[in-house]
Amino acid sequence: MGAVKCLPQKEDPKEQETEQSKVGSTAAGSSDDLQAQLREMQKKYAESQAALEAQVKVCKVQEQRINEFQQISEQSQSELNALKAKGNSIALSASMIKYAKGGSGKPAPRRVNFLHTDSGENVVMLTTESSGAVKQYTVQGVSDDLSSVSLSKSKNDEATRMLILTCDGKKVPLLCESSKVRDKWLQTIQNCLEADVNE
Repeated sequence: MGAVKCLPQKEDPKEQETEQSKVGSTAAGSSDDLQAQLREMQKKYAESQAALEAQVKVCKVQEQRINEFQQISEQSQSELNALKAKGNSIALSASMIKYAKGGSGKPAPRRVNFLHTDSGENVVMLTTESSGAVKQYTVQGVSDDLSSVSLSKSKNDEATRMLILTCDGKKVPLLCESSKVRDKWLQTIQNCLEADVNE
């Protein structure tokens, strides 16, 4: 008997097509997933960039306000120095807490400048440091008498640090950093007011 030749069997063309379509669909699925991830990453990047730009704008505004306040402070300091350089003028400057509405209102930090000029004026300037807003009053009297104001919110240790100015007919309670500062301001302003009376 002759040898039987084994011929290689051909794969069913339908099975081949099925395998290829599976590979194609898997590749397409992976590509779609990648595209979705890429879009998500681009979206997050855009959001982070927008947040960063907003933060930069806020920083620039804050820097501008700081620069403006520094300019005001420098101007105020130069004015004080000019007054000190004059003959009989006196200038005091300190950070204090001002109580609104004669003591019954909300306390707020202020930069306080007192000026006694050669012409005999006694002026106090209260500067809101956050905004640079300045209020100016003529000082008519000064005391440490807490009974003259309604300070319901003051603590026990604050009594020795309280300075009460009478300005344009109303009471302006100021809490000083220490009793030493309060005493210096009290004595200096009293001396200035007495000098005006003696003149």
